[in-house]
Amino acid sequence: MTNDPLITAAELSSPWVTATLPELQGPAHETVAKILRRNHVSFLAMEKKFGLALRESAWREALQAERNEFDVHRAEFERIRRDFESNGIRTMLFKSTGLYPSFPHMSSNLDVLVEQGKANLGRRRLWALGYVELVNVEEPLKFLFRKFSGDGTRFTFHLHEAVGWGVPFLDVDDVWKGARIAADDPVVTIPGVEEALLVTLSHWFYEDKALTLQNLFLTAHALRNLPDGGFASAARHAERCGWVDGFYGALHVFDRSWRLCFGEDGLDEAARADVDAGVCRCGVAMRSLLRRTEYRENYLATEPFLLNKVVYYQKVFADSRRPFARQLADLWKTLLWAVRWKLHVRSQPGHLITISGCDGSGKTVQTERLEEVVRVCDLRVKILWARGASSGVMGALIRFAKAVTGRGGAGEPVSANEEQKMENRREAARNPVLRWLFAFFFSLDLGWVYILKARWYLATGHVLICDRYLIDAFVDFGLYTGIDPSAAPLPLRILDALSPLPRAAFLLDVEPDEALRRKPEEGGTAHLDAARRMLLVEAAGRGVQVIPATAGVDETHEEIARVSLKAFLERYRTLGNWLLASNPEQLNPGVWRMRRDGTP
Repeated sequence: MTNDPLITAAELSSPWVTATLPELQGPAHETVAKILRRNHVSFLAMEKKFGLALRESAWREALQAERNEFDVHRAEFERIRRDFESNGIRTMLFKSTGLYPSFPHMSSNLDVLVEQGKANLGRRRLWALGYVELVNVEEPLKFLFRKFSGDGTRFTFHLHEAVGWGVPFLDVDDVWKGARIAADDPVVTIPGVEEALLVTLSHWFYEDKALTLQNLFLTAHALRNLPDGGFASAARHAERCGWVDGFYGALHVFDRSWRLCFGEDGLDEAARADVDAGVCRCGVAMRSLLRRTEYRENYLATEPFLLNKVVYYQKVFADSRRPFARQLADLWKTLLWAVRWKLHVRSQPGHLITISGCDGSGKTVQTERLEEVVRVCDLRVKILWARGASSGVMGALIRFAKAVTGRGGAGEPVSANEEQKMENRREAARNPVLRWLFAFFFSLDLGWVYILKARWYLATGHVLICDRYLIDAFVDFGLYTGIDPSAAPLPLRILDALSPLPRAAFLLDVEPDEALRRKPEEGGTAHLDAARRMLLVEAAGRGVQVIPATAGVDETHEEIARVSLKAFLERYRTLGNWLLASNPEQLNPGVWRMRRDGTP
């Protein structure tokens, strides 16, 4: 083994290089492991090569982690595949070349091709299976779905009707004609060898703009399995679709990278002669790009961004299958999308989600989990927490009031727990003047958060998650004063009228005994039981979704994530997105959008 960690990683992971598993330890092991992870190399493939030696080595934990992830993702895909099949939808894992393992679990999301005209039905089935369609990252004829399980695992499903990135790169009819069954997974359909080569080359060359070790091996596997005449046939397919220069350019980069890793040619003599001749026929931009390709940095090879975009747009206008007007539209739209993503423009409507419940119901846990879900979906998010009479200003006013009324002196009993505090507050609230003043400052305390801060975050296009909201405030006031929330005084009713309405609202129901077990500092269940009854009444009157007490933490998380995201994404359209041609109706004109009831 060489001392170069990248070459060590390449020799370790190559299916065709015979090598003994080196005993890497400490920094050397960590360096190679980092390279393997960055390059999306499969430890399952390495296990096939090294067997027991790998399972007993320092790589065993990484191997087991990948196996666990593979099993989860493969089982979930099988659930979807069976559902699709029963509804007449064929599926193809079009980024697989058949290299073991054929199921492409190392990608950030599973790319699945369905036949033309079947995407809408597929979308409907995914909704029924509990998935959320992320229209904020939608592309033409490509629909991204995610499911957030309560245990923290996520499955991302990219539904395609075309093979392309902004514009089609392959003739989808030819892709389906060449379809075959994976040798190591008899229910998985993958592209034919020629199409697999074209998918792999176009994806890493035009979309990723970087060649990883995994894509190096996928390319090599496709090349080694091409039938007689397959290379010329693949070149003709790329030429019809407008990117024959990219076909030869990508293979030139592949061949040079293979030589740098293994000291030998990656192409056979005939293929290399064709590639050399093809590169000579390439335009100025492609030849310039190949000269400026950087080798042996973060990946095996990386493409210069601007030159890569130039050759991308040359492909757009070289695609003879699309009329000139369509090519101009492709140019304009893809330029706008490139501006949007490079400048990180994330135009989104404001969206308020509230999570309510008595103390000990798990609001904070669910709020934090939902925040992570929203961030994973590439959305801006803010969290707000507020409780009436809990701010520093309100605390000073309460102390002042106690001093004026003679309460809170040395002889005043100290509240041992929340239940005793409630009793002390109700006793003080018997004075009608103090009760009205308390209502005024209680509402003022919350108004700063719910009326001013919340509306500002919503106006600036954030998903806002409130840990506690109006029904919690009304119930708190009822507990503090003994007044039924339905008879709340004028200041609270004004607070209610001026606060923004949530788009998704949840009440976490919990048995008082369970709440006390989680928060022993509550001291008793009497006030928790009273809070629960009032919260359920308020939730029913305000249309708040009640998560039953029997639901577990993970089940609750999954339901809140699904409902919250669906409520946000079904109204995902803004002026900023419209200007950048990125609203869903612009990306896929004429394709129906989802409604609240899940119907087309």
